[in-house]
Amino acid sequence: LMFAIPLSGWLYDSASGLRPFRWFGLVDVPKLSPPDERVTQISHAIHEWGFWLLIAVVVAHASAALYHHFYQRDATLAR
Repeated sequence: LMFAIPLSGWLYDSASGLRPFRWFGLVDVPKLSPPDERVTQISHAIHEWGFWLLIAVVVAHASAALYHHFYQRDATLAR
């Protein structure tokens, strides 16, 4: 997810053809694709669903750590 989200965002920006993509406003990044509506829709969906999946994984990970700390009473969180 850490690679898929930025790459799908880059592909989305490239396929939308709206503007040149500048990395942090410093470097012009080459386009991955010519303007294409279908690629734009697919890459936007991957980018958006990947974001929500990443949020779910982070919440599940934090919840598991809190579960170990408060219910299992082991030293997982302390380590």
